[in-house]
Amino acid sequence: MRSNINERLPVEIIRMILSYLNSIEVAKKMRVCKLWNHIGQNNKDLWKDASYLTSDYNQIPFRIENERIEKLRARSGGTLNNLNLIISTMNDYKEQADLLKELPAMNVQNLRLLTKSPGKAAVRQEKNGTRITILWSAIRTALAGCTKLKSLNMVNHGRSLACRSANGSDSEFDQLCECKLEAFTARGADAMKIFGEGTLVRLLSHVRSFKMSLTYMSENEAIRLMNAVKATLEEGRFHVREEREPLNDIETQIVLPNLVKFHLEVSNYYYMRGNGRSTIYNFKNVSFQWPRLKELTLEGEARLDFYERIIPLSIESLRLRRIQGLPLSQLIGILENLTKLKKLAVEFLEEDTDDFLQQILLKVTHIPIEDLEIVGAYGLRAKVIKDFVTQRKEHPHSTPLKRLYLSLPSTSRKRRKKLLDPKTRLWLNKEVEIFRCEVIIPE
Repeated sequence: MRSNINERLPVEIIRMILSYLNSIEVAKKMRVCKLWNHIGQNNKDLWKDASYLTSDYNQIPFRIENERIEKLRARSGGTLNNLNLIISTMNDYKEQADLLKELPAMNVQNLRLLTKSPGKAAVRQEKNGTRITILWSAIRTALAGCTKLKSLNMVNHGRSLACRSANGSDSEFDQLCECKLEAFTARGADAMKIFGEGTLVRLLSHVRSFKMSLTYMSENEAIRLMNAVKATLEEGRFHVREEREPLNDIETQIVLPNLVKFHLEVSNYYYMRGNGRSTIYNFKNVSFQWPRLKELTLEGEARLDFYERIIPLSIESLRLRRIQGLPLSQLIGILENLTKLKKLAVEFLEEDTDDFLQQILLKVTHIPIEDLEIVGAYGLRAKVIKDFVTQRKEHPHSTPLKRLYLSLPSTSRKRRKKLLDPKTRLWLNKEVEIFRCEVIIPE
């Protein structure tokens, strides 16, 4: 005879289980029985997660979004721990500005703020320009008053709203800088223009996770930020363009004792203007020490000496994404020295994948790679990948593959079948502990 879960578990345990759900899931579970309904009605902490309210691409009308936030605040006692908020110049800017005025009173701890604005042609109109000015002023004021923040995620779609107001000053965000932010993410939003470099350095003084993508900063700015967060940073992502100004008043040795995961993307700022390849002058003059670094991702185009300086010999996981201008022989030369490398991921090689795998077999058999990921595996043939797996397994000084992930390029059906037929897939599933391939085999 089955017993009721309410009879087997104390009320406090049920309440703790419900606390792991967001607010909309709690509302659904309240329909299960009277006891769960009573728990939901009498526990304000269960209604403080508003992270599910909106999505990036399926935005609900702002009026409905505002009503949902107000209902949640009524049930949670006025405060929200997690909030996902979208601000768009296409909505009623006065209503959005009014909501932003209430943001500091919500005591939000984890805020994801997505801003949307039209293209440049629409912005030239006076009405849209006024909206952007009013909304950005309201955003700055709201952020300045959020003193309970632990995590801030800023995402921008379309033309950036991130422009500093004429009256903005570093002291404007003094209260925000005192909240000891633990995680900061900026995607398409220029954090340097939003806060200014001095304020951003103070804001990130206790941060453990910093990610900035789809907008770049100069080498000097990136180095200064890394120096500011070196004591606490555990995970970082920087999008850097080369700097041709000399390195002034910056330490030439930076120790990041807690950094575990790091992603560095290099933009060819001068290359796009026809002035040659990216050289990354100032990063080469700084000695980075990261004793706990386990995962490193490098992306973009730079010279060999830059990669040799930035990649530690003790790295265990290395991802090379869209590396340009680096010959296969130089890439293999880098891998030969990484004697502790266990995971290697390569995305969109300029060379054929067949040549890459054969070079690994010939020159880096001593590297204990047990996890291999190849995205955009151009020129890969079934015979080569089978020989690679077999030799890594049988060679006395090699480590057998435990995980293999292949992403083959989209080509004709005839070509896909030649690259990796069903028999090869079945063989790889047997020989490799974890095998995954994203190619579609025609019937």
